[in-house]
Amino acid sequence: MRVLTLNDDVALINDAQPIVAELRANRVRVDADYSATPFRAKISNAEQLRVHTVLVIGGRDTEAGAVSIRLHSGGQ
Repeated sequence: MRVLTLNDDVALINDAQPIVAELRANRVRVDADYSATPFRAKISNAEQLRVHTVLVIGGRDTEAGAVSIRLHSGGQ
């Protein structure tokens, strides 16, 4: 599993870090990408690495207290 933020905004990173910690605490293999890399490049990288589930955190997700889920080659 991979957790992505839309950009390197501190508020998004602060929302993503507890999610990553909770997943790891529950023995889920997870990594995170909080970089300023363009979002499409992050998704493309995850697809190339065959990451099955990607959790995306953006501004609207933060406001709603949610995350968007993308499955490998399946879209949102």
